[in-house]
Amino acid sequence: MAQVKLSEVFSAVNDSVSVYRYDNGWMVEISGRDLAEEEWPTKKIICSDLKNVLTLLEEYSKIKLN
Repeated sequence: MAQVKLSEVFSAVNDSVSVYRYDNGWMVEISGRDLAEEEWPTKKIICSDLKNVLTLLEEYSKIKLN
């Protein structure tokens, strides 16, 4: 499964992230401002393992806060 690049979706992110654990994987929910700075999308990203979740959180921490 291809990994989503948050920097290709968001110019700024909100100050909270939700992580959900399921029997067969994880879901990370992140909201923020899009690159065109016109919309406020929320992305729900499915991850098959914890390594992918941690990669998303690391990238999230590098994007400026809204």
